[in-house]
Amino acid sequence: MENTPPRKRTRRDNAGFNSTAAPHIDGKKMARSAALSDAEVGQTNNQQEQAIENTKQQPFFSAPSIIKWLLLGFWSIYAVLLILPRNYSELLGVHLALSPVDLFSAGNLTFQDRATGLIGHMFVHSGFQHIATNSLLFLAFGVPVVRRLSSVDRQPPPFLERFVAQQATFGVSLLFLAFFILSGIAGAFLFSILYYDERVLLVGASGGVSGLFGGIVRMINRSAGQFTPGLRPLAPLTDPIVWILSGVFIVLNIAQGLFGVGLGPGEQVDIAWEAHLGGFFFGLLSFPFFDKLAQSLNQK
Repeated sequence: MENTPPRKRTRRDNAGFNSTAAPHIDGKKMARSAALSDAEVGQTNNQQEQAIENTKQQPFFSAPSIIKWLLLGFWSIYAVLLILPRNYSELLGVHLALSPVDLFSAGNLTFQDRATGLIGHMFVHSGFQHIATNSLLFLAFGVPVVRRLSSVDRQPPPFLERFVAQQATFGVSLLFLAFFILSGIAGAFLFSILYYDERVLLVGASGGVSGLFGGIVRMINRSAGQFTPGLRPLAPLTDPIVWILSGVFIVLNIAQGLFGVGLGPGEQVDIAWEAHLGGFFFGLLSFPFFDKLAQSLNQK
């Protein structure tokens, strides 16, 4: 760092010229300017911190780990099928998809072959719009279900709090995974029963996502019009809200099945509304059972 001569001091004015005579400067104005600069810097830092905090609070970034891992599984398989050569991609896609004829046939298929279709079809999607829609719905319905299953009504002793929290988180993740997978299997079974003699393929996580929505319907707090927080009782099947939402879900899915959904010009896709209904009714009826299991798990 260079030292400045003591007797002759040069300053650079706003125009960039050197001068030996400095203009009069108001010290109070300088202090106010410095204070404003510091305030602006502080405000900028606060805005950056707030932006980071808002990013962390977005649904995906604040989603439970099990939600993120399943989404990663959906998109990883989609990417693999997209990268592979077409013949290999089609072979793998057909192997993971569910065929009702193969499921109920008396051929040489092993239990593993049949189970592969029952579970694997949930991780295969027919295109970008298919997987994007299922991912958004899975995120929207899955997060509140996981948080409901994670609710506790009492805290463990301080020296066991961390251990119990880790054990409960792992247990809740497995419980949610079972609920999601079984909902998808229930939807696949209903679809296969209705098309037992047809060689059609079922792909997509919609059956499992519909099961999550069935759980959401039971979580509606009729008095507040919101999801039931904590461990409030779930809505009974006789609740009018359950009937209304179930009726809307059924009508919309049957309408989609009758008229189809277009993904683009000249492109029509058949919606497996039967799998949606099978998954939905499984979730609607079985969610209280999973909720009780979660409560007993969280209270240990």
